[in-house]
Amino acid sequence: MSNNEFLRPEAKIRVVIPNPSNDPVGSEKVFYTNFYKDHTDDSPEGSRLSLIKRARPLIETLEEGEWVLDVGAGRQILEKEYLQNYPAPKAKILTFDIADLKSEQLLAEDKENVFHIRGNGARLPFPDESISLAISNMAFDFMPKKARSELFRVTKPGASILFNLHHSSLVSTQNINSIEEHMRKLSRKIFMHGDRQTPKVTSLKKEHKMAGDILIHRDYLKKSKKLSDCEEQVRQTFQRFEIQKVALGQNINGTWWEVDMKKPLSTR
Repeated sequence: MSNNEFLRPEAKIRVVIPNPSNDPVGSEKVFYTNFYKDHTDDSPEGSRLSLIKRARPLIETLEEGEWVLDVGAGRQILEKEYLQNYPAPKAKILTFDIADLKSEQLLAEDKENVFHIRGNGARLPFPDESISLAISNMAFDFMPKKARSELFRVTKPGASILFNLHHSSLVSTQNINSIEEHMRKLSRKIFMHGDRQTPKVTSLKKEHKMAGDILIHRDYLKKSKKLSDCEEQVRQTFQRFEIQKVALGQNINGTWWEVDMKKPLSTR
């Protein structure tokens, strides 16, 4: 595609849109595998810092032989930031994501007690009641409904679950319009370079593709109505768990739900 073609309406970004209800392992895997080729992080820094702050006291109480599960961990950016600021825990940290990531893409793989497994949230490959602490930052609400029962199955009775979830404002008209405007500005910059292929043009095209990927994914999220806009919706989603806190987190980069809960001691 030439630089001038970025201004043509028919010049579409070709990506695979995830559709977990139809193909939980196929299209979603392809989407996120491609996504992480161009993205290091996948969430606002504020949401990661909030989750780390809430999880740290619990992680520090765990002993050798216990497991922390990060569901939808992406490239392990949360683990990298945790281990840059705090001592390595006694417990093992297991990161889990559907993307097909190479070892060099993982940001904390070289750290002691951090391990990674690829898989789908609807089928967690762990024994019953084996996880002492489960965390997830801006990922679990993208997963199929069956991920909830799988989470319930693999966590120990009394285990803590700390999640950050997307707020529905992520797919608001204002938010989507701002991405489209950003893409138009990038298109104009690319057009101004003509057909020259310079490092600057390559960088602009990469940024344009990134914005296009995000735009198409958010359109999918809006149509599938996966994201919650009120506390009651969040509580209803996790009604099998003992919910301790549902609160809104917010910074200039976005709004999210902070959900702290426990698996009941008695599951009968």
